[in-house]
Amino acid sequence: MKIELKLSNDTLLATHAILQYVYVVSYGNKTLENVHKSIGFELADKFDKKVKTQKKKATLFDQKKKISVTLKYYEAWALKAIATDLIYTCSSDYSKNLVQSLINVLDQKLQ
Repeated sequence: MKIELKLSNDTLLATHAILQYVYVVSYGNKTLENVHKSIGFELADKFDKKVKTQKKKATLFDQKKKISVTLKYYEAWALKAIATDLIYTCSSDYSKNLVQSLINVLDQKLQ
């Protein structure tokens, strides 16, 4: 089962920034840490590739265009869990709002 997300450029960048913390953050629960890291590394690579391709083909005319990201069900579940745990790492309130809206969308699509 696949879940398709339509993300704005800002949401993509905010999600990418959060996923970079998967490499450095440690959790108290070792099992949870292993699950987050194993799936989080895949997600970080996927979003890193998306960000790089968007930066290459970015123009002023593409500001309103949404980026399509297709995730498998377990990836969407892990993205929601990781974003919920790491939302405090956002640098601004705007980024937190974007990540929170992504969490809300994922919550709706996962039900």
